[in-house]
Amino acid sequence: MEILREIRFALRLLKRSPFYTAVAVLTLAFAIGANTVIFSAVNAILLRPLPYQEADRIVYLWLSDVARGIDKMQFSIPELRDFRESGQSFDGVAAYYGGTFSLAAGGQPEQVDGIRVTTDLISLLGGKPLHGRNFLTEEGQPGRHRVVMLGHGLWSRRFNSDPGVVTQAVTINGFTYTVVGVMPPDFYFPDRDTELWVPLPIGSANTTADRTSRYLIAVARLKQGVTPEQAQTEVTTVAGRLAQEYNESKGVGANVFTLQQQVLGDIGLPLKVLLGAVGFILLIACANVASLQLARAAKRSKEIAVRAALGASRADLIRQLLVESALLALMGGALGCLLAAWGMRLLVALGPPNVPRIQEVSIDWRVLLFTLGVSLLTSLLVGLTPALRASRPNLQEELKDGWSSASSGRAGGGVFKVLIVSEVALAMMILTGAMLMGRSFLQLRGVYPGFNNPENVLTMQISLPAAKYGEDPKVTSFFKQLLERVRALPGVSAAGITQVIPLGSGDRYYMAVDAEGHTDPNPRASRPPVAYFQISPDYFRAMGTPLHGGRFFTEQDETLNPPSIIISESLARHYFPEGNPVGQRIRVGSPDSWGEAMPVVGVVADMRFESLSKEPAMQVYTLYNQGVQVGVLRTMVLAVRTASDPLNLTAAVREQVLAVDKDQPVAKVSTMENLLLDSLAQQRFVMYLFTGFAAVALVLATVGLYGVISYTVAQRTHEIGIRMVLGARPFDVLKLIMGQSMLLVLISVVIGLAGAYALSRLIASLIYGISPGDPLTFAVSALVLLVVSAAAIYRPARRATKVDPLVALRNE
Repeated sequence: MEILREIRFALRLLKRSPFYTAVAVLTLAFAIGANTVIFSAVNAILLRPLPYQEADRIVYLWLSDVARGIDKMQFSIPELRDFRESGQSFDGVAAYYGGTFSLAAGGQPEQVDGIRVTTDLISLLGGKPLHGRNFLTEEGQPGRHRVVMLGHGLWSRRFNSDPGVVTQAVTINGFTYTVVGVMPPDFYFPDRDTELWVPLPIGSANTTADRTSRYLIAVARLKQGVTPEQAQTEVTTVAGRLAQEYNESKGVGANVFTLQQQVLGDIGLPLKVLLGAVGFILLIACANVASLQLARAAKRSKEIAVRAALGASRADLIRQLLVESALLALMGGALGCLLAAWGMRLLVALGPPNVPRIQEVSIDWRVLLFTLGVSLLTSLLVGLTPALRASRPNLQEELKDGWSSASSGRAGGGVFKVLIVSEVALAMMILTGAMLMGRSFLQLRGVYPGFNNPENVLTMQISLPAAKYGEDPKVTSFFKQLLERVRALPGVSAAGITQVIPLGSGDRYYMAVDAEGHTDPNPRASRPPVAYFQISPDYFRAMGTPLHGGRFFTEQDETLNPPSIIISESLARHYFPEGNPVGQRIRVGSPDSWGEAMPVVGVVADMRFESLSKEPAMQVYTLYNQGVQVGVLRTMVLAVRTASDPLNLTAAVREQVLAVDKDQPVAKVSTMENLLLDSLAQQRFVMYLFTGFAAVALVLATVGLYGVISYTVAQRTHEIGIRMVLGARPFDVLKLIMGQSMLLVLISVVIGLAGAYALSRLIASLIYGISPGDPLTFAVSALVLLVVSAAAIYRPARRATKVDPLVALRNE
């Protein structure tokens, strides 16, 4: 009952000071709300289990080539079989590879993202169909693999959520498939874009060529009690044994990645950094409210002294003051939850689509528990120091009339200084981090992608069904007719195709290169991976890729034997550092199976295919109809350069596709400008959040600094009056207040810069193009904070110069 009485008393006190209560609650609400939003993202993306049975036991297996700096290489069918048979750490090893499927079912054909899987993959993940059944083992055999499982979204969109679709026939890539199952809405693999799964027919491949044909991504389930580290030791041993048995496996290792490492990629560090940033904002908010509490306790010093004189113990006084702080923190937490609910919706709406699981951000029991914990911690941080100081009143001084220690300006002065230094130093750290992120983003935005004027290029993916285009001449005929039609459209200046567009998705092929006349002291180690692309003659003109030597492909090159080849500038520098590569001959493939030597006819700029922040691999280009090494590809991306907004030509280009084949859909329609922007979406998102939090931190620190200086100036009215009576001029008073306050700010900035330098090492991997300890960034951050702080201090300092000494002394 005693605590209820104290709660009612605290509520009455807070009601009597509505301005103080509103400022304190709003300050805490913004800080707690920001922490709740970011924690909800951390919870959804990092902490919440992935939607698979015992997801912590699922791992990805990759081959590696240490000499060439590759830690993720795919498996061939024989290699997958070897690891299946030799791996004692796994309950099962499955595999898949991605693709785009042309689906025809009760309407217009549609290109759908899907994957081909070994029949045990979905059961290995613990997936259970909502309707129908899982794949049978025998459906992984050639000739029995024409069955399909549908994703819930595809089932709802194209089949009207009809359970009867199970056992029905649908046309996929021109072949008849039978639907055997529909997956539930919470199942997706390997990402949310995947909408169907079909069996991967595995025959008896075991030839040398089969062993070097690596295109499978392996997924395994660890046995109960086996750790990823133990599995890593085993797969390293297995890879070493295979390297001794097979010449094609020499130099090839193996790596184990947890499912979380694979799915989340490098998003974990930015989220943890953001969580740290909002944690700093909470500390700044706590310092602000603690300053308000100290000032309020100083004004209530006589009341507290009276209560102590009437018999209240120190514990009673501390408890009462902490109850007030707890009420403020809980009200701030409740309002913060409401702000967080709105902030989460905004986060999901504005978040880049390439951030995994961002759609799952929501308030659950973990988030509520976190908010409650933060609120309770805040009440301690806000109230403990003021409560400890206020609970030890000087009864003799406080109970006599007239001037008291509380009004002398010295009461709590040391604590005020600590609070000022703390919040300004924390703001300095966040501001410096935000400026590092901002400068890094500008550096990244300025990276040349290898092509010009992306705003005038339209792209779309076309995947020809194997049943209809199983022969190479049919594939080349389709694309030749399409390119002729598209080039004839008004407003089109060039059109070309390739299997992977820069900064887009698609199958990438990496090979080794052997240049005639180039001597390798260690052939395998000195041959970095080279990206191989099939293109049409006009592709580089459509992309706006600069030519650095020789010429582009022409239609005459389509009939040459051996085929002509174009290489990137980095490949030319590597293999022909002192000579002209044009006219030289190059072979692509592997040290165990080189193709024929092809003459180099041109050198082009390096295009960035993975991301702007990653240095591009060396590149070779051949014409698509010649099918060097990998055969003629049926899935290609069309690039169209236009004179105006490229999206205005989308319908016209689609019509040309349908004019060549009325059943052929297109997918992934975009512009190169949008692909370029999307490639930066994650970095831009983190930068915006960091900048926003830095702005909030700067405002909170400035307001807190202004409030503390205003309060201390008011408390020093008597002292200022005496100084002015003794001859001090207004400028002397201004210089005194500004000098003392700016000294504290300068100390804060130095501490903050030291902290920022230490923290910059933790975020070094997020920074591109500048040093984590970049002197210019640190100097500008310090200058900004000093100027803003000086502006916050100047007004109360200026007000101090207007004190009438006679009035001040008479009042005292």
